[in-house]
Amino acid sequence: KKQIYSLIINSFIAINLITLINSQIIKSHKKRELYLSNEIKIKIKGTEPQQILNDDYFDNYPPSKILINGNIEMEPTNQITGLDQEENEITIIWNNNLNNCESMFEYLENLIEVDLRNFDASEIITMNSMFDGCTNLITINFGNFNSPLLEDMNYLFNECESLLYLDLSSINTSSVTTMVTMLYGCHSLTSINFGNFDTSKVIDISYIFGECYLLTSLDLSHFDVSSITNMEYMFSDCTSLISLNLSNFITSSVETFDGLFNGCTNLEYVDISNFDVSQVTSLQSLFGNCNNLKYVKLDNLREGESLDNQYNFYGVPEDFTYCVNNEENIPLILEEIKSKNCTINDCSNDWYLKTKKIISEKKICVYNCSLDEQYKYEYK
Repeated sequence: KKQIYSLIINSFIAINLITLINSQIIKSHKKRELYLSNEIKIKIKGTEPQQILNDDYFDNYPPSKILINGNIEMEPTNQITGLDQEENEITIIWNNNLNNCESMFEYLENLIEVDLRNFDASEIITMNSMFDGCTNLITINFGNFNSPLLEDMNYLFNECESLLYLDLSSINTSSVTTMVTMLYGCHSLTSINFGNFDTSKVIDISYIFGECYLLTSLDLSHFDVSSITNMEYMFSDCTSLISLNLSNFITSSVETFDGLFNGCTNLEYVDISNFDVSQVTSLQSLFGNCNNLKYVKLDNLREGESLDNQYNFYGVPEDFTYCVNNEENIPLILEEIKSKNCTINDCSNDWYLKTKKIISEKKICVYNCSLDEQYKYEYK
């Protein structure tokens, strides 16, 4: 009887333990499912059937659930129908972590807002072209976008021509190696909050601000560019840019500066005296079409054939000055003009004689100068 009683008691205890363990397992699964619930809220305009993700992305990373203006869409689809509002809020939910955001919303022209505050970016490796071609996108809220594994930000906001402001201060960029064309074509962008943007591992930053027409100032003094090899056309066609701080740029790894300031038509003063060009293999169109350029300070930028290429100063006013090693200079191309069979005068009289050529801000003129065809109109 004692043995039977003991067996019953032990069995009862065992059943309760099993029940308790199962209960904990179920709770654990529920907690894990809750933890892995990963969501992005977007706002799209229009009542027609709307695409909410790039087709390729939807096929490779289908969401688990979709909420439309607070209602559950039972079978997730990439073509949302039955929209009855001018602007519709869509919540896209995955019950797992993602490591890839490449082309997630690429070319979705009806996308106008994105909220990433409840998105887990801890395993994201690439954001290449995530919002590429979202021409009507106005607002992005990154929240605390902790992305320690993120490597690729190429084309991230390419051609997002309606974006007015970007706060990138919360994005973890400590592992990012490339930012090519990241903000290219953001025609309406007026300001960017970089916070403590970490660029210490970035190798290629070419075209990053290209065609940001409305940016008037950029303070990039905190950017670590010591690993960057390519800075070509970095500020090309930033037509409103008038203030630029590059004071802490360590450019000892850069191999190309081609077109760095090309088309910055309102830029008047540039100080790149800290630039190191010891590794540069290509340096053309550096200040091409900087139509209002007045003064350039580039003390450590070596003089030589590459700097004196005529296209480095193409379209620059003929009375601008550049300073190398604390000495004011005019491009050597103009020194060549002076060396021709010309008589130099101080231009004190007869200022408008057609035969005179102004060749520096000192207003030195030359008479009876036979200029080569390629210079005749550029320096007339």
